[in-house]
Amino acid sequence: MIYICIFKKDFIHLRYKIFIYMKRITQRVLIFLLFTILPTVLTFADPPNPPGPGGPGTAGGTPVGAPIDDGITILLALGIGYAVYKLYELRKKTRVDA
Repeated sequence: MIYICIFKKDFIHLRYKIFIYMKRITQRVLIFLLFTILPTVLTFADPPNPPGPGGPGTAGGTPVGAPIDDGITILLALGIGYAVYKLYELRKKTRVDA
């Protein structure tokens, strides 16, 4: 924005508008960084400790695995629920049409 300021009060008003505009931009950038970078940094974690040495004749402790069963069970339950809902809607629609 280019303005030609004739009076001092116009110049002060223009500087105030620019200040408010820059303040809004700064706030939006900080909020964006808060919601994008901060959760990423907070989710970093140390790797799990290696299993300790086992007794005689064993190869070590129990292996550390990822718990994938919980997420798959929830996903399957939601998928089955959605399929039942769609079948119910389809059956209701065909009864109305018939």
